[in-house]
Amino acid sequence: MNIKENSIKGLFFLLLILLFLPMLQFNFNWVKVNELGGYGIPPSNTSLTKHAWLDGNYQREKEQYIKAHFGFCNWAIRLEHQIAFWGYGMSRVNGLIIGKENYLYEPSYMKTRNGWGYLGADRLTDLAKKTKAVQDTMRKMGKAFFFVIAPNKADYYPEYLPDKYARKKGDIPTNYTVFREKLIHYGIDHLDINDWFMSMKDTTSIPLYGPMGIHYTTYGAAITAQRIFEETERQLNKDLPDFYWDELVWDDNLRGSDDDLEKALNLAVKIPVEPLAYPKLLINKEGKYRPRAITIGDSFFWQLVNMGIEERVFDKGQFWYYNREAYPGQRKFVEVNYAAELETAEVVFIIMTPPNMKKYLGPFIEHLYNFYFDKESMNGTENARIQEKMKQIRATPKWLKKVEAKAKAKGLPLKEMIYLDAKYVVDNEAK
Repeated sequence: MNIKENSIKGLFFLLLILLFLPMLQFNFNWVKVNELGGYGIPPSNTSLTKHAWLDGNYQREKEQYIKAHFGFCNWAIRLEHQIAFWGYGMSRVNGLIIGKENYLYEPSYMKTRNGWGYLGADRLTDLAKKTKAVQDTMRKMGKAFFFVIAPNKADYYPEYLPDKYARKKGDIPTNYTVFREKLIHYGIDHLDINDWFMSMKDTTSIPLYGPMGIHYTTYGAAITAQRIFEETERQLNKDLPDFYWDELVWDDNLRGSDDDLEKALNLAVKIPVEPLAYPKLLINKEGKYRPRAITIGDSFFWQLVNMGIEERVFDKGQFWYYNREAYPGQRKFVEVNYAAELETAEVVFIIMTPPNMKKYLGPFIEHLYNFYFDKESMNGTENARIQEKMKQIRATPKWLKKVEAKAKAKGLPLKEMIYLDAKYVVDNEAK
């Protein structure tokens, strides 16, 4: 009897401990629990105020916070996701699809191959014409300009797509295929990395795309960077820093963004993968020309930023991420002096993967086009007056010396200070 009673008491106290463990973890955080992957921002804690209590916001926000941060919550989520993955081959994460042989995809990358989000031939023709106008304008100003089509994993690995996402029969127009035709038709300089990757797929021994990531591999990003530098050299007729590697390190412990989708899947156990190649990058700047560059684009440029090209190949390069944020400095895009940055840039290129064309192709191109041609954004006559005033500054030694002193005092490039001084004069003349 005593043994039975002791067993019951032991189980009772064990149950109590298990019930109180999450509460203790929530309050004292005594066990390190890894954060969940993905792009969601967990709710932050809220403060108790009279107004928040009376309108119910405090209760709602506090409940959301506790649900997201309760003790061992992340372990429970990973366990649930692991059971779904092992038992049913399912993803418990919205916007993440498990393909054949555990290749991971985002739905938009698969759907765009079947015409999802197609903008229409007329709209794409209009955008191509505007791109051509921007290119021609920049050429006259001695600047390099081109468009980079980043790769699409679903185009590169269609054989691992779930059957329901297979390409439909017939000639289905897509933003990628039609806009590429327009770029060629209107003579717009571009790099079609998507097509280039597909052409190398059967011959390269080094993976350009991995099974666990949505972006190209580190090696794929490195050879893309080389193509961008080659195009820049061709257009500017300058010798840029040498960007190369002397060794490839193979590793099945995936680095950088090579497993960004697997991290978002939030499993308890990693999915086994074949090793990927990681180049040991070298950059030789000695005696080389480093142009100021602006990149307008999506997340496919981040790997190049992380390789250091903005500081080591370009001169104080700028990355305008979705035209929402500007790097370096993580500034809001509205804080960017758009006119001054474009004036001082020697290279401007847009980089975008086909799935993002649906939402961002128009805004990226039209933002540039409106700057040069739309009177509401930047009056053409005013722009011409600014350019003329800049010539006067450069041709007037006394004036140029004053501007040089201002640039030094403010820590700005001389080109940018010349533009700002010229704009200030033109603006005041118009008053």
